[in-house]
Amino acid sequence: MALFVAFVCIVSWASTRACSYGNGGVPTVVHLYGSVHPPQSDGSAFAWFTAGFGETGLAWSTPTYTYPNTQSPDVLWYHNHALGLTRANLLGAYVIRNSAVDAPLGLPCGDEFDRVLMLADRSFYADGSIYMNYTGDNPNIHPQWQPEYFGEAITVNGKAWPFLAIARRRYRFRIINTSNASFFNLSLTNDLPFTVVGSDTNYLSKPITATSLLVSVAETFDVVIDFSESTTSEAELVNMALYSYMDGNAPNDLNGKVMKFVISPAKAKDESSVPVKLLDYLDVAEEEAVQRRYIMMCRVWSCHVAGVLCHGV
Repeated sequence: MALFVAFVCIVSWASTRACSYGNGGVPTVVHLYGSVHPPQSDGSAFAWFTAGFGETGLAWSTPTYTYPNTQSPDVLWYHNHALGLTRANLLGAYVIRNSAVDAPLGLPCGDEFDRVLMLADRSFYADGSIYMNYTGDNPNIHPQWQPEYFGEAITVNGKAWPFLAIARRRYRFRIINTSNASFFNLSLTNDLPFTVVGSDTNYLSKPITATSLLVSVAETFDVVIDFSESTTSEAELVNMALYSYMDGNAPNDLNGKVMKFVISPAKAKDESSVPVKLLDYLDVAEEEAVQRRYIMMCRVWSCHVAGVLCHGV
């Protein structure tokens, strides 16, 4: 079923420090990562608008976005893509389900056993409000803009270092790195493995078992963890990625902890399973390619390389 989204901005413009827009409201535009949709629904950084569409960006064209939802079932996520505001992101998960594809696999399902974990790094003031550095990386270019944001603590679904009481059985977790620039290298302190069944909006052809997951910015992993195999009553999900990746400092007590699982002592009924095979895909015949292209991504403010314009990545 297609989803039609009519945007309404309900947040007042509290400060003009974050970006040089006018004062008609908080600029916003939704970008849905991994979605297959018409180009006018993509959420260009220049397609922003404010409350009541009082102000709009140069690329704004429609108040309604269309998401057909005809692609493979898996987890996507959306966020505010307005120019200069991504580091202060409002975001959410967007799960596409297809019972004809999902049900035969027998994976853990339902709200209790199939959960989304949205990871992000954040810094906080003493009163718990989010801290953002409003001084620009190069004030001569712009007084507030920075190429990236790094927070001091890791949050899951908006909460720092949460815990989840779970049954001693299999769970499915859709893990999303919603950080602006941080990588996460995830593992469990009780040495349970991750069974990866999907990544970046698609099922894999077969499950892959891993003891750690390196999750880059905006990347998603769809994993199953079997807590019935745990030898402990608790397990922490921890991060071992350097801060910043790849040449930063080792993680500390703030950015090394992600969340805790509190495991029930008794085994629970579990009718889920992880199949040996997931989905079949057509192989790509590289020998049939008529042209090979190389794309270089430049981690600078802006550059031109072989006709490709790269911004900040």
